[in-house]
Amino acid sequence: MVASDRHELVTALARSMVEAAAPQELAFFGPVAAAFARDPDRVLVGRHRPDQVLGADLDTVVTLISPVALAVASSTYRHLLDRTGDALVRRGRSGLGSLMRRLSRGRGRTGDPDDADGGTSPAAVTFDEGQLAEVKEAATVQARALGLDEEQVDLLVAALMANLDRQERE
Repeated sequence: MVASDRHELVTALARSMVEAAAPQELAFFGPVAAAFARDPDRVLVGRHRPDQVLGADLDTVVTLISPVALAVASSTYRHLLDRTGDALVRRGRSGLGSLMRRLSRGRGRTGDPDDADGGTSPAAVTFDEGQLAEVKEAATVQARALGLDEEQVDLLVAALMANLDRQERE
C-alpha cells in the first residue's frame, strides 16, 4: 500500500477517535494530522510528559488528544497490516486483490485463512477476541505512555474499539 493510502487510513481512524473522545479538537485536527504525516516524532516529542500541553501560558490548559490518536491509529494500522500479511502468506495470492480493496476502504483485518471463499468476502476478514484484546492493550499502553490521563485513555481506546467493531459489521 502506498504512503498516501496509509496516511488516509490512519487519518480517518484517528479522526473518528478524536470525534468520539475530544470533538472540540476537530478544528485543530487537520494541521496536526498534516504535521504528523510529515514528522510523527516531532509531533510526539515530549508527549511522555503529562505537562506537555497546548496553551501552557494561558489560564486554560488543554492536553491535545489528536497527536496521541494519530500515533495509536498508526500503530493499529501497522498491527493490522502485519496480521493481514500473515493471513496473505497463508492464503496465497488469491485473496490479495480483494483484501487490499478492503484495506483501502478501512475494512481490512486478519481472519481465518481456512475460510471457504479464500477470505474474499468482507465478513471473512475479521479479528478474533484475542486479537482485539491485543489491539486494545497496545492502544492503552501507548496512550498512557504518551501522557494521556486515564479518562482520556479510556475515551480514546473506546473510540478505537467502537470504530473497529463498526467496520467489522460493515
